[in-house]
Amino acid sequence: MPDAIAITAKERESVSLDKNMIIIADSSEYYYALDLNRKRSDGNVPVIELLPQKKPKDCAVVSDSFGEFLFYRTSRIQM
Repeated sequence: MPDAIAITAKERESVSLDKNMIIIADSSEYYYALDLNRKRSDGNVPVIELLPQKKPKDCAVVSDSFGEFLFYRTSRIQM
């Protein structure tokens, strides 16, 4: 399992990752990140597909919250 804190810190240094982005997972093409700039009034923060060639505000929202994202990801795991 990747270390989200270490990946976030590395990306902040190497590509000037916005301080309001927290990387939580990766794929072969992009990262999944919490976008703290889009925090909602209920306290939830959306998960976005953070693409290297796009600004965070232009990236697609894949889940309305970390809990929803985690539920979807773990429900796909077959035991």
